[in-house]
Amino acid sequence: MKFTTLAAAGLAAVIAGGAAEAATIAPSVTYWSGTEVDGSVRSDTDNVNDGDTTDFLSLGLGGFAVFHVPGMFTGPSAVVEVTFNLIDPKLGPYTEAAQLYGGYSFDGSTLAGFTKLGDVITNAEAVGGAIVNFTGTYSWLAILDVTKSVFPKSPSNDGFDLASITVAPVPLPAGAVLMASGLAGLAALRRRKKAA
Repeated sequence: MKFTTLAAAGLAAVIAGGAAEAATIAPSVTYWSGTEVDGSVRSDTDNVNDGDTTDFLSLGLGGFAVFHVPGMFTGPSAVVEVTFNLIDPKLGPYTEAAQLYGGYSFDGSTLAGFTKLGDVITNAEAVGGAIVNFTGTYSWLAILDVTKSVFPKSPSNDGFDLASITVAPVPLPAGAVLMASGLAGLAALRRRKKAA
């Protein structure tokens, strides 16, 4: 088991607009590989959400990636997996599966305190983009490879391959924006009165 702490490069979240728009999230805190993944390119967290589905992040069997979303997010989530339809002539298809989890804080190494979100998704479902429906609001999103518990005979040796993941941002209520600007205006008037 190998723990690697990663610094986010570039985009951490794009949250613009209402609840119907999706916020694209990129890796920012910790990635843990449950098994060795062949080739460093497949272990590069920058591959997630880079717009190129020919490169991806292999979670590793039993491994997980954790994403931080500034503000809060809710469901649904869209997950895209890259499989290339590999089939071993003797062992069969490389079936893989993953489970999403949401949390309010992350201790840097475990998913303690995280809540399971939606159903398990398989690589067959996620090749074109699987939608995971869930309720609740969270600030941390984890995706855990559950290949061996769902498909014990799968010949996969690197687990779920994550190309992109998106969530729906929780919009700031319009009333909160108006209230904040009103309070700022009152504070400015008060300072102006004191100065006079």
